[in-house]
Amino acid sequence: MYGQYAKTPLKGDDAYNWDVIFVTHEQQIVAPPIYKKTSSSTIKKYQNMADKDLESRMGTGSKVISWFNDILPAFDSFVPPAKVNDDLFRTDLPLLMLYLDKHKINKNRCSPSLKNYLTSDSRVNQKCKEIIKDYAIN
Repeated sequence: MYGQYAKTPLKGDDAYNWDVIFVTHEQQIVAPPIYKKTSSSTIKKYQNMADKDLESRMGTGSKVISWFNDILPAFDSFVPPAKVNDDLFRTDLPLLMLYLDKHKINKNRCSPSLKNYLTSDSRVNQKCKEIIKDYAIN
């Protein structure tokens, strides 16, 4: 670790709040202009990789890599399937991987791919947890 928190890492709510601010900024401010400039053919390749789609070269490569180092659920495991250019999904997925039982999703700004999994307290239900649990960082 390096930087401001190298010797005294944040813990608990402080760590969670820092992660929410960082990931939200990264995925909702920094990334969207990059995705908007990216060609549709490249977005399709990214999507195939995220879906681990065996019918495409990039998806097959992603699937093969996942046999050795599976770090992310396939985006098409969600209903409806998640899209790589969905900044809300790209925000909530890593936060769920870090804080599966803690992270609350803003119901007013929720990815369509996560909306069906929300509970009354804005957390994800057991079905969603089953998709993510093997990738959660404990």
